[in-house]
Amino acid sequence: LVSDWSSDVCSSDLLTAIGPRIPWAWLARAMSLPAKALQVAIQIWHDVELAKSNELSMSMSGMAKIGISRFVASRGLKALEEAGLVSVVWHVGKKPIVTVLAFPAEPKREDP
Repeated sequence: LVSDWSSDVCSSDLLTAIGPRIPWAWLARAMSLPAKALQVAIQIWHDVELAKSNELSMSMSGMAKIGISRFVASRGLKALEEAGLVSVVWHVGKKPIVTVLAFPAEPKREDP
């Protein structure tokens, strides 16, 4: 019966149902961040999994489909960047280019 069920489900539906495979160390660091960073992180992993690339042009207004405003999404993305989970190339008035870092880098620390 499982084979009958799986034949009716396309790969993108299956990805939506089970989610991307996120490394535990990466996810654990994202869980400790503020500003809806975890929700932004999961959406990023979903998008890179579908794109088959660790880099994407991220639509901040597209985050509304999961109930997150572009302003909150931007703060979450900045938190992920500061935690060393992603690198971001910010463009004024354009979508940021986000690269998921495979092995979490040490978080950025500001000098006192």
